Amino acid sequence: MFERYKASIEKYCGEMGVDIPIGFERHAAGRFAAIDLDHTPPRLVATTWAKEAEVVSYLQTLDPAHRMRILDFKDCCEMTFSGKTSLYRGRSL
Repeated sequence: MFERYKASIEKYCGEMGVDIPIGFERHAAGRFAAIDLDHTPPRLVATTWAKEAEVVSYLQTLDPAHRMRILDFKDCCEMTFSGKTSLYRGRSL
């Protein structure tokens, strides 16, 4: 199952011009991935997550001005962070 997410994430990044860090290859991929939009070109965060709560916990550690795109590769949609404790479904991938 995790290999399916890894392949989907790598394909998406390749098509969208998103840089994939070397550290991404070291771990199994979860369904949620984050793309750091403050890098040029945008860069995939090497860690992925299996649960929404893990993503929210990560996002809460960042400066609110930091631009991130959260993607759910199970439901094939972009997620929007409320800025507090929740993620909401956005547009389809």
